[in-house]
Amino acid sequence: MELDRDAHHALVRYLAEVRQSRGAPSLRAISAQTVYSHTTVARVFNPAAPLPSWPIVEQVARSLRADEEHARRLWDRASTPITAVHGPGRETAAGDGEPPLPPVRIMLLLLGMALCVGMIVVAVSQAADTSEPHGVAVTDLTQIVFGSSAAGILLVRVWRSRRRGDRLNTTYFGLLAAAVSAWTGGQVAWFVARTIHHQTIPGGHIHDIGYLAMPVFAAAALWMRARRLGVSRVRNDIDNAAAYFCVFCGAYAAMLWLLVLLRHDVGSPATLVFAAYPATDITLSLAALVPLICGRRIIGSAFLCTALLAAASSDTSYLLRSTTPHTHGYPPTAGLGYIAFTSILTVWALIAHPLPATNQSPRPIQHWPAQPSHVITAATGIAATITTTATALTLNHPLPPPSQQHSPPWPPSQHSPSPSLTSTGKPTTTPT
Repeated sequence: MELDRDAHHALVRYLAEVRQSRGAPSLRAISAQTVYSHTTVARVFNPAAPLPSWPIVEQVARSLRADEEHARRLWDRASTPITAVHGPGRETAAGDGEPPLPPVRIMLLLLGMALCVGMIVVAVSQAADTSEPHGVAVTDLTQIVFGSSAAGILLVRVWRSRRRGDRLNTTYFGLLAAAVSAWTGGQVAWFVARTIHHQTIPGGHIHDIGYLAMPVFAAAALWMRARRLGVSRVRNDIDNAAAYFCVFCGAYAAMLWLLVLLRHDVGSPATLVFAAYPATDITLSLAALVPLICGRRIIGSAFLCTALLAAASSDTSYLLRSTTPHTHGYPPTAGLGYIAFTSILTVWALIAHPLPATNQSPRPIQHWPAQPSHVITAATGIAATITTTATALTLNHPLPPPSQQHSPPWPPSQHSPSPSLTSTGKPTTTPT
């Protein structure tokens, strides 16, 4: 079906006239005010090129201070033949800059989900047999397979975004790919130490580098995601950063209070560091829910939040094991949360949509009367209350005598293992 070339030429002519009236800025100058490359911007002014998607035209019109409503009307006329033939789905896809899922991608998604279910069943059945060393190897290897799959899919998304000249989503998917790749790299080092070198509790800090890098990259990506999908229209960046900080402090204080209730050691510096890992995952999971609160990306937010909460469950398991005396290793069941984390993340990497070119406004959710600002304020208040209460209870709670604590005293004795720093809930001990 032919495009409406007259309307397309009218759009190009209008934007070219506005460009001339603004002093004829170069394509690179216009590109610097958008998230697209100068080659992508050049297509907007070329009537022989295919009609660009609306987000590209919108940003170019905005950078030139053109009448965006008039430009949108011209673009709608130019795209009318396509939307008339392909229906509303095509109109939405063109307006959002993301093509509909082709049959091949749907089949790959279904195949990936079937693979996830099959590997989870195998890993769980192996993890149930804690007396067999191969159970540990299978659960660790499953995490590596899923993590590598998610990283590979995200790298493909980076490549596709870069080909389209979409710098915003190149950065967004790049940060996510870096986070998953770093975590998977740490898991490879963990697998080699436990399976090949037969270390029940891996020593050293090689895997720590990957585990520590993961939340840094993930936090940056989720911050971009939340801002583009509505939260920037609800609260400013300082208020949002304060809300995230309160949530982290609340989760961290709750973890310490849990250790106190279970009469585990909370006095060692290593324990204070280890408690930050599940708290970080909980904070990231709530950050993943922010677009859902704003009425956007509901399914994707639910997937991502579930994956991070699964990681938090394994982090908590490793935390409790690390503060238990006479621990000689970690059972395979402790890693099941990580298997769920990486498998769900693989599916999410397939279904995740790119970020929109401009900050979106929140949308009302049916049967949900609360406003996003009220939900975020309430979550911040609850987190601050938990922080204050749990901290006060932890500081005022009498610690058990050293003989009754579930962890060796700090600093360790000459014959006791000393904890070494690791991340994402995988503390290690190194014989002294």
